[in-house]
Amino acid sequence: MLRMGVLCLLTQVFVSHVAIANDPVQWVATSPGGGGCFRGVAISPHDSDLIFCNNDMGGAFRSEDGGETWTLMPFAQIHSVLTSGNYPQAAWSFHPTIESRVLVGTNDGFLISDDKGLNWKRIPGILERNERGPRHVRFSPQDPEYGVAVFRALPPFDVVTVYITRDAGQTWTYASEINEEAREVANVWFNTDASGESALLVATDTYLWKSTDQGMTWEQTALELLPVEQPRKVYDLIAADGKLLLTRHEEDLSIGIYASGDNGTTWERVATEGLIQPQSDREQYQRMAVSSADPKVLYVTYQGIRDNDPLAQGISNVFRSSDGGLSWTPTLFQHPLMERYNITNTTWLTGIWGWQVKPFCINVDPNDPDHVIVSTITAVYMTNDGGLTWRQVQGPTGVTADQPAGGMMMLSCWNYYFSPLNSDRQYIASTDFGGWSSADAGENWTYSYEGNPWHNNIYALAFSPEVEGRLWAASSRTHDIFSWKYHKDLGKYFGGVARSDDGGLTWRNATQSRSLPNRAVTDIWLDPERSVAGAEVLWAAVPGHGLYLSQDGGATWEKRNAGLDTANLNVIRVRGDGEGNLYALSMIRVSDDGREAGSLYVSVDDGQTWEELFTRPEVPHLVNFELVPERPGTIYVTALQKTQDLKSRNGGAWKSEDYGESWTRIYDGPCYALAVHPEDPDCLFLSSWEHMGDGVFTSLDGGATWSQLENYPFWRPLEITFHPENSNRIYVTNFGGGVYTAVLPSAAVAQCACQ
Repeated sequence: MLRMGVLCLLTQVFVSHVAIANDPVQWVATSPGGGGCFRGVAISPHDSDLIFCNNDMGGAFRSEDGGETWTLMPFAQIHSVLTSGNYPQAAWSFHPTIESRVLVGTNDGFLISDDKGLNWKRIPGILERNERGPRHVRFSPQDPEYGVAVFRALPPFDVVTVYITRDAGQTWTYASEINEEAREVANVWFNTDASGESALLVATDTYLWKSTDQGMTWEQTALELLPVEQPRKVYDLIAADGKLLLTRHEEDLSIGIYASGDNGTTWERVATEGLIQPQSDREQYQRMAVSSADPKVLYVTYQGIRDNDPLAQGISNVFRSSDGGLSWTPTLFQHPLMERYNITNTTWLTGIWGWQVKPFCINVDPNDPDHVIVSTITAVYMTNDGGLTWRQVQGPTGVTADQPAGGMMMLSCWNYYFSPLNSDRQYIASTDFGGWSSADAGENWTYSYEGNPWHNNIYALAFSPEVEGRLWAASSRTHDIFSWKYHKDLGKYFGGVARSDDGGLTWRNATQSRSLPNRAVTDIWLDPERSVAGAEVLWAAVPGHGLYLSQDGGATWEKRNAGLDTANLNVIRVRGDGEGNLYALSMIRVSDDGREAGSLYVSVDDGQTWEELFTRPEVPHLVNFELVPERPGTIYVTALQKTQDLKSRNGGAWKSEDYGESWTRIYDGPCYALAVHPEDPDCLFLSSWEHMGDGVFTSLDGGATWSQLENYPFWRPLEITFHPENSNRIYVTNFGGGVYTAVLPSAAVAQCACQ
């Protein structure tokens, strides 16, 4: 009856292509917000509480309450808003008169929303050359029906393409090309100068272009007339009070902020009173912002890295001018050790990476020059008093030792764990910020890396089954090892095994000798059958070096690689099946001589020798395997696509029911992991990376057929975990999206068609 009940429930909830509105599953963010690079931010000109923000991991977020809470926009409709590292100003464009309309350029095209960003659709008719969408969209303040969309030049970077609309953004037509060697578009503005000339201005990363016929033809403005010998890299352009203001990099370390009152014909430096003089190429004035409510109030961001003076009051700051650029005042003091620190709330990020974090993007409320939002590589700050005080809005207010879940999910979380002795104690293994524990079932989190020599990345954890609070962490100083960027140098990255005896509050290097190499560890497994307190038996996977065994709680280790392919020792996973069989998985190895496929191995003699069970040269990027204790001999293997082309269908999932003697392919798209429901071995969950990561799939027949769980909130899911005391609560970790949890409601059983 129990198995039947679970099947009925899952049949009700996971039927193929359930409409989102009718699906009873509700996903809730259970990890802390923040922890990644925030890029574009924008405030609606019609509602100051409506704010958009995107990040470098693909997420796009929406707030209706001034940044107090955030909702992830539907990833199936919108992800990867076009904001590069050098030009992170977002292409978010709120229409000036149609309150519900917003447009944005993404990697998947040019998108439009007519319900304030709740839903998005692709604008048809744009040339295939520009399938990624425009970098910037701007509507004319004199004629809101007319707007311009400017597309970044694609290789060989010789043409910037311009499209125009005459129906407020519903349809777009090709207008012209700007012929120059340019990789980026810095900004786009309409401006009417003191003489009455109206012009459309496009700043690329190297030049400024002007059109006086609504984007049909272009002339290059005379940047060489600026008081420098040759053009420098352009960072930003704004129009304010009839003037153009431009920032650019100056090799002579002068302050590169200029103004033009004649649409770029002549230029002069703005006043520098109150501004910091750059001392190296690492210090530059970059992004600018202005509110149409008061064009004399200007803001400019300053990127500064000054090793000999890390507490300098102007470093990595936002400067404000209230007089059109005649004088300036620094406003943002990010670190608690700074004398003028003015962040009014705390989160777990308070003080993390501190004062050297530059402002990436800045946006000012069009109706209130004192309402400003700024994004950085770790946080989003907002002020309502012109910069006198700021607050962090990337996550709920909290502290390092008590951070509520929620906010803008940015962490790359590899695994989710429950203490075997207390399921309310939960843990996250994550990238960049490693060391998360919760004592209240995930409601609040403690971030601590104290004592961990490789603190920034934890890939996996292992727990003592006898001593509460004792755990080991597979650690590394290099993030995202399972993705493509780091394949070639696996074996060179630093890392090791860290140990905690207080539930992850403090850590130390577990190894008391050099028996374990100081190299990245991606998995650690404790053998519960052979371990006793004080003499725990641990296995560690060390990519590039193979497998290591410890029989004294991690103090000493011995290598056990006999039988592994010496051409590919990129072992990333290891665990046993409770029957005396050990399994280990290697991922792809890339070298100057080519690539070696990953393999699944088995050992029946405690790792003394290993035998290859599974490899597929045509699908070399193996990433995971799963064992089924309820069905001995059943093994699943999953693989991502072999290259970083996220649209590739290469990859898949395989199943063996005879200890690896034979295999059946059960899924033919790239997938990261597969999980088996603990009460029904035929009920499977799979994290798919097809179509750039399209979510969670389920099967009720052991993988013969699959259905997509359509309302899963983010792309690129990783591991799927079940609550040990409530198997209908599932947790899904994400590459760049934190952790989401959902309860499969028991009420659905009453409606189950199979009853």
